[in-house]
Amino acid sequence: MAWRGGKRVGRMQGTRRKTPGGTLTGPVIPDPRARGWFRGSTARGNGTEEPVGSTGVLPSMRHGAPNFLGNDVVDLRHPSIATPRRKDRLEARVLSPDERSWLDEGDPEEPFRTIRFWSLWAAKETAFKVLSKSLGSSPVMVHRTLVSRLQFSSTSEELMEVRGEVRNSRLRVRLSGWASREYVHLMGVGARSEPRADNPIDREELSTAGERLPLEMGLERLPEGLVLEELRHRFTDREWAGVHGIPSAWVRLLARRRLSGLLSPSGGRVEILTSGDRPGRTPPTVRVDGSPRSDLDLSLSHHGRFVAWALLLPFP
Repeated sequence: MAWRGGKRVGRMQGTRRKTPGGTLTGPVIPDPRARGWFRGSTARGNGTEEPVGSTGVLPSMRHGAPNFLGNDVVDLRHPSIATPRRKDRLEARVLSPDERSWLDEGDPEEPFRTIRFWSLWAAKETAFKVLSKSLGSSPVMVHRTLVSRLQFSSTSEELMEVRGEVRNSRLRVRLSGWASREYVHLMGVGARSEPRADNPIDREELSTAGERLPLEMGLERLPEGLVLEELRHRFTDREWAGVHGIPSAWVRLLARRRLSGLLSPSGGRVEILTSGDRPGRTPPTVRVDGSPRSDLDLSLSHHGRFVAWALLLPFP
């Protein structure tokens, strides 16, 4: 079935889509457990194709302006994903009138309404991370002021591609990612500039216009049985200061492994650091052999069974 404007139409078919950065493949994710990394392909696990990463392009917000990256993952099986009563209150608190109308006009059946709502939530959280980086500090989070517009398209019976944007008075963030019955994972790129007044949801524009940004996003299921203290030896003291739990540690190890392959194939030390005295509340930064890498951006996220990362890489 296809999704148009949040509604199911017909039957979903698996697809592969060519982009200027390569092929984006949308595999099935009923239960992501695969291990591995890829650029423009899939890894196989448990007899099914399951995404453990993805690459692609989003247009720069302004030519020559610094672009900032965010990402967010939501585990749709987590107990916090709301009873209907709590969800009604949450929708009223976080959604703008236009978002509420879009949600109400879509397919009312579950899990489709839940997927759409938490996609809006992930879009806002992603945009908030971008906004915080662009300002240099975290402002007060008012979800309703970050207005999301999303489109869904089918890639298989179990997976939907999500594209769209989030705007407020200071920011415009382009979004790309995936949604299924199991999770939502979005990444977004934005620059601090005045938003344009054009129609924001044009799929051709999203995939072809403007300066291309080399991006990667990754997702893995958190292994069972991890013990935080047993991971300590894999971090420097500076890195460990930013760790605030098992998911926080694991997502850093995964992102660092990928960064090591990209930035330091000869074996230099890659570190993922956070500043300040509130672990998990400040954006991560990357150093190689002690030197900051300000030419790239990294975003980390975790919720429930899943950890996720996104990279904005230096231009080749």
